[in-house]
Amino acid sequence: SATIWLFGSPTLDILPWNSFVPQVGDQFTLMTWQTGLDGTFASVVVDPWFASHGLNFDLHYNNVGGAGNLTLEAILVPEPASIGVLGLGATLLLRRRRRA
Repeated sequence: SATIWLFGSPTLDILPWNSFVPQVGDQFTLMTWQTGLDGTFASVVVDPWFASHGLNFDLHYNNVGGAGNLTLEAILVPEPASIGVLGLGATLLLRRRRRA
């Protein structure tokens, strides 16, 4: 059988690789399987290094398609705290421009 079995609800750890700094929108295939995925990850642990660079991951399980096209992908998105800081900066900039 070409099914991946995730016994015991394992943890998925996402770690940085050497000095590579990915960009928002980058997409990585973490796993592929032929016919099925049985089980789930109990948790996903993203190394704090990514948050310090304003990055986080959205995981997408692609269980639709033909054999061999089934994947787990990680897509880089802005880290939620970074979005708040960017929004605050934009608000302050707009207020400053209105006063001028």
